[in-house]
Amino acid sequence: MRGATAMGWGTATRIGVGWVCVSLVGVLFVTAPSEPPPGGDVTQAPPRATPPYPTEPGYRSADTTMNSLGAALADIDGDGFKDLVVANGNDLNQRPVTVYRNDGRGNFPNEPSWSSDDTDYHAGVAVGDIDLDGFVDVAVTVGPWIDAKTLGYTKVYFNRGGALERRPSFRTTDRYSSFGAALGDYDGDGDLDLAVGVAFELDTERDTEPKPKPGRVRIYKNEGGKLSRTPAWTSSARMHALAPKFADIDGDGFLDLLVAARGLPVYRGALGEDGEVHLDTSAAWTARVERGIPLFVDVGTIGGRRGIVTFYNDHYKDIVPPDDLAPARPPETPPAYVGNLHPSPPPPASCASGIGSDSRLMAYWPFTSADPIWTSETSGWGAGVCLADVNGDDALDLLASRWGPQFYGYGAPLVMFLGTSRAFEPTPAWSSSTCGVGEAIAVADLDRSGYTEAVESFAIEKPQAGLTLSAQLVEEILEIRRDGALLGRGAYVVVPGDNWISFARRLAPGEQIRVRYTHSPAPDIALASTMASNYVFYHRAR
Repeated sequence: MRGATAMGWGTATRIGVGWVCVSLVGVLFVTAPSEPPPGGDVTQAPPRATPPYPTEPGYRSADTTMNSLGAALADIDGDGFKDLVVANGNDLNQRPVTVYRNDGRGNFPNEPSWSSDDTDYHAGVAVGDIDLDGFVDVAVTVGPWIDAKTLGYTKVYFNRGGALERRPSFRTTDRYSSFGAALGDYDGDGDLDLAVGVAFELDTERDTEPKPKPGRVRIYKNEGGKLSRTPAWTSSARMHALAPKFADIDGDGFLDLLVAARGLPVYRGALGEDGEVHLDTSAAWTARVERGIPLFVDVGTIGGRRGIVTFYNDHYKDIVPPDDLAPARPPETPPAYVGNLHPSPPPPASCASGIGSDSRLMAYWPFTSADPIWTSETSGWGAGVCLADVNGDDALDLLASRWGPQFYGYGAPLVMFLGTSRAFEPTPAWSSSTCGVGEAIAVADLDRSGYTEAVESFAIEKPQAGLTLSAQLVEEILEIRRDGALLGRGAYVVVPGDNWISFARRLAPGEQIRVRYTHSPAPDIALASTMASNYVFYHRAR
C-alpha cells in the first residue's frame, strides 16, 4: 500500500487508503474555446466537468409558508436511509420542527412524516447521537431578537428507538437568540457536546434596563450522554455569531471550533498541561473583517490544504459591533412585513441577480493569512455554503445559496463553483432555475446508489483525540479497529455526514487505527428556503 502523511486530523501517518467501487458515475466534459490572443494562436481552455444536476429540483415540499432555515440529512428512523430534518419559523413565525422520511429510494413525501408538538422561531439544526443509544437526536436553536421577552434558547428532541419525541425533553436555561448549533467532542471524551452560536443575549452588566447585546458563543458539555443545561464553555469575546462548525482545522488531532461571525474566529482545541483536552476561549485565528456578516461556514481541503469558506451578507451591513442591533431592511421591503412576528409575505415570484449587494463568497487558509485566498466574482446577499465534490473530479466544489435583492419580493438560485488546484472558479458553473430565499444546504446520497467503500489506516505518532478521513462526505462508518480490536458503540463518536472521528480513550503513539466506511461520488443536495418550498436536487446518476 502507498504511504502518505494524513492532511486531516492529527499527526498520524495514513499508511493505507483503498476504495472498493460500488458504482461509477458518468461525468460530462465540455471544452470552451478562449478568445485568440492578438497575433497568437487560438488556445483551448482546460476541460471542465459539468455538475451532473438538473436545474429544476426533483423534490419540493408542499408547504411554502414554514419559513425554513436549518436543515440536516440523517437517518432518524434507523432504516439506513437519510431523512430530511428541517427547522422552521426563522424570525418570522412560530412553526414546528419537521422530518420528511426517506422511502428507501431517496424520495420524500410532500407533507412532513413527523412534526413536533411545540412551535417556535426555530433556526439552526444539529444532529447526532447525544445520549449514546445508537439513534440520531436533533438539537434545534430558537432565534428571534425582538425584545427581552422573546429571546430564545436551544432544545433537543431525543430519539426514542427510531422516533423523535414530540416535545423536547432538554432545554437550556440561559436565554439568547441563536441561529445555529453544532455537535462535536470539544473535550475529547468520546461524546457529543453542543456548541451554540449566539447572535444576541441579555446584558445586564452594562445596562440598567436589560436589552439584547452581541452574545458569547457557548458549549454545553455532555457527560456520559447527558447534556448540561448551562454552558461549560463560553467565548471571551462578544459577537453576532451565527452557525458554528467543529473540525480539526490545524490538523493536530483535536477538534477546533469555527464560528460564522465577523472575522471568522477559530477557537483551537489542544491537549493541556493537565493532560486534558481544552478549547481556548480566545480566538487563535481571525480573518480580515469584511462588510456584513457570514451566516454559514464550512471546512474542507481547498488547494491541497485545510481551508474554510463562507458567504458574507451585507443585508446586515449596518450592524456595527457591539451595539447596533437592527438588521438593514432594503427600502423596497413592503412596510407590512418589516420586522419580525408578522404574517409571512408571499413566496418569491422570480429569480433575481445580485443587485443591491456587494457580498461575496470567500475562501481562507486559516493560520496562514487573514486575507482570503479566493473571492467570487458574483455577488448577492449570502447565506448557505457547503463543500462537496459534485462532479467526481476529486476536488471539492462550493455550493452556495443566497437571498434575492428584494428580501420579500424575489428569490435567488442555488449555485455551484467548481473546485480548482488553487480554490474555485470565479463564476458559477451551474445555477438552479428555481429560486428561493436560500438558507442551509445539506448533502447526502439519498438512495445509496453511489455508496463507495473505503478503508484508511493510520499509525498514531503522538497523543490525539481523533482522526479526519480523506472523504469530505462520510455516509456511514462500517467498522473501526484499534490495534486489530473491533471497537463497539461508545468507543468513538461521529456526526452524520462529517468526516472526523473522536475516541472515548485518547489515541497513543504506536497505535494502529483502521477505519472502513462508505462515501459517495453522487451526492444529492437539499436546500432549506424561507418563504418558499424546501428543495432536493438529485444527482443524475440516480
